Amino acid sequence: MGTLHKLADKWRDEAIMLRNRYADERSATLIAEMVKEFEDALDTNDVLLNLQQAATESGYSASHLGRLVNEGKIPNAGRKNAPLIRRSDLPVKPGLRSHKSRPSIYESRNDRIARAIVSSGR
Repeated sequence: MGTLHKLADKWRDEAIMLRNRYADERSATLIAEMVKEFEDALDTNDVLLNLQQAATESGYSASHLGRLVNEGKIPNAGRKNAPLIRRSDLPVKPGLRSHKSRPSIYESRNDRIARAIVSSGR
């Protein structure tokens, strides 16, 4: 478990303490929601993409990304003949909206819900 996940666990424990020791339900709920959003952002960055998926998100071709992996410019999270690229390591072509399929960690939950509704065509 990474250091950032341990930090999330610590914050979750703080929320439990606020709820149990001080009966501070509002603060505990707020912290728990923030920890959930933080963990969602961490998990989104840890997603492994094959070269075609990475090409779709980055704007670069799969062959170019494969070359970057072979040259060691992008870490290979997969095997030698089956490379995978961690989303957080993915370069984004200039002018392309950065990782449009993943929400920013600074984007509120309400903003993400509104964006999902608008993009669903409702």
